[in-house]
Amino acid sequence: MSNNNNGNGRQLTRAFMAHVKLKDLNSALVGLIVSVRDLEARISEIGMTGAQVKVAFTDMFPPAVLFSEELMSMHAMYANICDWLNLKVAALKPHSSRRILMTLAHSLYEDDEDQLLQLRLCAASCSRTSIYKL
Repeated sequence: MSNNNNGNGRQLTRAFMAHVKLKDLNSALVGLIVSVRDLEARISEIGMTGAQVKVAFTDMFPPAVLFSEELMSMHAMYANICDWLNLKVAALKPHSSRRILMTLAHSLYEDDEDQLLQLRLCAASCSRTSIYKL
């Protein structure tokens, strides 16, 4: 997501994954993108800290949803999610494997049950795909 000044001192913000044509995606991907865009609007309206953004994101997308096979079909989305969350000051900690999926899994989910589930889902997802650095 990029910000540009419109000349009036106000920041114009491009919507999350604005370059993607929603009509070309499956319903799970469309749902994720539209939900993140809705979250962006809430952040703008009420203001949220990075920690609040992280909590709102994980409430919307538990591990079973974020790492589902339906979403795994769009690999670039995970890099966009990392970039977007970091832009919102969610302070994701890079995983030692340097894989984006593992960074998301370890940085977002703090509940023990969620951590176990996300690790299993990520391991399965990583083994099913040959995604570079995901």
